[in-house]
Amino acid sequence: MRRNGSAVSSQVSDADTTLELLPIVEWQTRAPMVLVTADPASQHRNRKVLLVDDDSLILEISADILRDLGYQVHDMRSGEAALEALAGGLAVDLVISDRAMPDMSGTKLAALIRDAYPDLPILICTGDAGAPDIEAADLPTILKPYTAEALSNCIDALLPRQDVAAAQISLAG
Repeated sequence: MRRNGSAVSSQVSDADTTLELLPIVEWQTRAPMVLVTADPASQHRNRKVLLVDDDSLILEISADILRDLGYQVHDMRSGEAALEALAGGLAVDLVISDRAMPDMSGTKLAALIRDAYPDLPILICTGDAGAPDIEAADLPTILKPYTAEALSNCIDALLPRQDVAAAQISLAG
């Protein structure tokens, strides 16, 4: 018997009667899911990211996420090291920096990079959404903790689309 969305059944034993209420489950058949993914390495193979964070664990995790997304990662533990690498000829497509670092903040690093390399996109990572230095500097920001998908979406918004076919042809040639 059905009552209030539950099935009621009775079971009689020698000593007593037990009632069990079981939920009614309506099964739906769905079309099989097909997951289509592009090889991230083919999408971002030629893209280089300079990643800056003073926290070695966050630096390692973030670098792993970026590599999984197919980027070539150059990681630095300070703003000074990042500036030295750029001045030494390191060519990158994007700089991703932590905001709160000792000696040189991510916003200070971004200002110095903007002065020397005005076309180089910069993404700031922070756990403080309302930090006044970020708002004043008008910097693209991603909040920590972030997912690989959120990071990928931010990067896609900052970098122009790369023609995957052209990149594959240039690598083959």
